[in-house]
Amino acid sequence: MRNLLTLVGAAVVTVVGAGWYLGWFSVHKAASEEGKASYNVEINKAKIESDLHKGGEKLHSMLEKKDSDSKPPELTPPPPLDSSNVVTGPTRELDPPTPFELPSPKDIKIEPLPTYTGPEPPRPQQP
Repeated sequence: MRNLLTLVGAAVVTVVGAGWYLGWFSVHKAASEEGKASYNVEINKAKIESDLHKGGEKLHSMLEKKDSDSKPPELTPPPPLDSSNVVTGPTRELDPPTPFELPSPKDIKIEPLPTYTGPEPPRPQQP
């Protein structure tokens, strides 16, 4: 419910801001009695109707343009290759790769790790 209320509030703020920017309405402070505020809101209905009509026409023209552009473009074959400027070097035969040999277990020497000589762990004090 709160999300719906937020959506409605955002829509109202957007319409009010756009309407004020486009000149659909104007707000004027009017003279009033002492201690009271008075505001007049003037709504320009002709401007609203003309802007909505222009927007509708623009939307229809964009949709019609999209429909006419929706057919796939005609595919043309690529131009033939010009082989006159292709650079080729001398050819030579490559040697076959040499196989990788793994060392045998007899060749591997495993040495034990040296003993740990770090600091002594703390010992509990004896009373």
